[in-house]
Formats: sequence, C-alpha cells, structure tokens
Amino acid sequence: MSIFNPDFELRMKARQQADAVLVDARPRQPAPKPLHVAFRGPTADALRRVADARQESPQALAAAIVERALRNGTAEEGLGEARAEQLAGGQGRRPFGEACDLTLKQCAVIYLVGSHGGAKGWCGWSAAALARLMPDTVDGGNVVDVLAALARRGLVERARQAGRAPRPCRLTELGFAVYAQLAGEFDDG
Repeated sequence: MSIFNPDFELRMKARQQADAVLVDARPRQPAPKPLHVAFRGPTADALRRVADARQESPQALAAAIVERALRNGTAEEGLGEARAEQLAGGQGRRPFGEACDLTLKQCAVIYLVGSHGGAKGWCGWSAAALARLMPDTVDGGNVVDVLAALARRGLVERARQAGRAPRPCRLTELGFAVYAQLAGEFDDG
C-alpha cells in the first residue's frame, strides 16, 4: 500500500501556487522603522507606579499614553511652546547626514569642543570642565563616554596622553561639519 496520494499532491501544489500569486500580487510596503524610547529617573518611577497599580507593564502603559495623545491631538497641546528635547532630556536625536543621528549630549560636546578649540582645533579642556558647561544631568564621566562614542563614529579625534592628564580632542572634518551647522543655529537664534 502506497502512502503517496496523487490527488492530494496536486491539490497542495495548486494551493501553493495560488498562495504565491496572492503574496506576489500584494503591494509591499516597508515596515516602519522601530522607535525605541527609554524613560529615566522620576518619569520611569512614575510609569512603574501607575503600571503596578493597574497591574500592567510599564512599556504597554507608556505606549498607550503616547498613542492616545497622538490620536486625540493632545500631544501638541501638552507640549505648548516648549521643545520636546528640553522636556525629555536624553531622548532627542538629531539627523546630521553622514554623521547619522546624534543625541543632544553629543551635539553639546561637539559644539563645546568646536567652540573651545585652539589654533589647530585642539580643545584641552578636561571632561569635567566640559561637563560644567552642560546641564546638571551631565558629569565628567558622561562626557568621557560621549567623547569615546564620537571618536568611534569619526567625529572627534582624541590625542594620546600619558597618565591622568586631560586628553585633548578636536573635531574631524565630519565633526566640524556638524559643529558648523550647530553654530549656525546657535548664532541665528
């Protein structure tokens, strides 16, 4: 007795061909690029408290709040004249062509290094000194991390330095292009 059923095989092959035609006939739209947001400090704590009280996940709660604000048109109303990047520190990313997206801290460090570079572009300020010129949420350790990230992305060049002395840094050509754009925005307004 054979387990091969020619009628079944033919029906399956016809169904697969029909499915292939249906799949190919549908217009393909690229999936939207995912958006990841991190909440820190008091905002994260408040989301966790409300989510715990509702017995829901904080991620689902945050997504629902944002979705409702966007759908109801209250997102703009809630922000008023304030810039979102200023209200939600650490969240803002700005596109800069070849430099890709930069965080506000990265933009601030690029601006400070570009503004305080000497004759050959080298900024000799320590990370702690640069941090003192930035918002209260930034310390010298953060600036060291930001400088390392910018160096990996080819925006900043860091000098080799022996010991614990501040490591001078300067903008690369790409970093200077970002700085010029930032400086233009700052000078214009």
